[in-house]
Amino acid sequence: MLSRDDLIPTRWSLFLILLLAATGLYACVCDLALIWDGGAHFCYTLVNGEAYAYQGRFFSAILWQPVVWAAGAHQELSVLRFLFGFPLCLAPAIGLALSCWMGRSRPELLLWALPGICVSAIPSQVFMINESTFQQTLFWPVMLGLLVPLTIPRRIMMALLLVFQFSHPQGLLLMAVAALLLWLLGRNPRLADSEMYRRRVKYMVGLCVLCLMKIVLTPDPYAVQEAGIWPVLALFYQGLLGWPLLGWLCLVGAFGLSLRNREGDTRRVLILVLLAGVVLIYWAVDPTRWVKALDARRFALPLALPFYVGLWFTIRKPARPAPCLRNVAFVSVILFCVVLTIQSARWNRQLGKVLWQVEADPRSVLPVEEFTALQGTPLDHWGLGPQIIARLGGRKLLLDENGRNALMSDPPQVTVGYDALVSPEPGPLGWFDFHDVVRKSQEHSSETPSLSE
Repeated sequence: MLSRDDLIPTRWSLFLILLLAATGLYACVCDLALIWDGGAHFCYTLVNGEAYAYQGRFFSAILWQPVVWAAGAHQELSVLRFLFGFPLCLAPAIGLALSCWMGRSRPELLLWALPGICVSAIPSQVFMINESTFQQTLFWPVMLGLLVPLTIPRRIMMALLLVFQFSHPQGLLLMAVAALLLWLLGRNPRLADSEMYRRRVKYMVGLCVLCLMKIVLTPDPYAVQEAGIWPVLALFYQGLLGWPLLGWLCLVGAFGLSLRNREGDTRRVLILVLLAGVVLIYWAVDPTRWVKALDARRFALPLALPFYVGLWFTIRKPARPAPCLRNVAFVSVILFCVVLTIQSARWNRQLGKVLWQVEADPRSVLPVEEFTALQGTPLDHWGLGPQIIARLGGRKLLLDENGRNALMSDPPQVTVGYDALVSPEPGPLGWFDFHDVVRKSQEHSSETPSLSE
């Protein structure tokens, strides 16, 4: 049996975990979790006094509970935003750390967890609050745990991680892939652990049945709507086709050649990795190129399938992995960090420009239609208004025509999300008080006719 230090030196494992953690912390400081729908989810949580969860997707109700606890006693909005983004931004680092722990007895399997966590998530990771990518990330420790003997602490951790797979229908597919992989391995009597694999297939099938029951009893209409062939094709075209898909294909090709390990493949692998780096960095530096990256979230599982196949191949034909495979796995993590860091910086810069413009304007309520420069960027989204509330605490509002009409209605209502209207009164936790901005807006509205005359 290969030791960890023979295959993946401990210092390298620690370096990659720390690199992912540093990248996640930077994304958290940049408020990347507010992107697209994130600002609205943050506002819902503070206004309603409970962690936001969309229909039966309870994962956010777990992750954002600390925000609720802190919001009742802490008045610093930046701290609450950090707590909001922390578990999601740090998920890749946590997933890798747990994968290292779970698969410690089979370090060669970790070479597939590295790209499974990072490469499959590159197209959609910037949509930080997305549950599909989060599920995929935290399923890799489970997958590695299913393939090795487990101690009691590891069994407990696996049970805790499996809870998240019941939050979204994708969890059923992930557990079905695990069951299929275990079944294929269990059919091979030459494998030393074939009996263990056959036994664990039954557990995974049982969990799949429970997950299916949950989906049937608490259906997710939005997930069903997006599961149709035409919506899937539209999401593929908008979110994945182009630069992110090309970069992913180059990295998958590099892993495939590394696994083949034939003479002369090293140069081809290097070319593919370099090409992937150029393509993905080119894609990341301009936010208009990843304006629809949120649509790539539906393909988290398909983008990870090649790495599950790599797991199956590695166990079916045990052999010392080629050094080239290890190098490509390490580089893929670094490339993931570079891309996400660039996207975080670009997002923070764009949002900062909007905040400066809003703060410099004497009006308390600004029409979103005036921000024409944002068209074709990630800020060109209905979530921009809630993002401004999340940053400014409700001192100023950025609203479309419907939002402005609601603010002028009797009684006035404030838009904090897509079709979500709340009273100017602070919520149960004291967030947010919109009385001042409503008063200023009404005063400005009453003065407008005399000024025009």
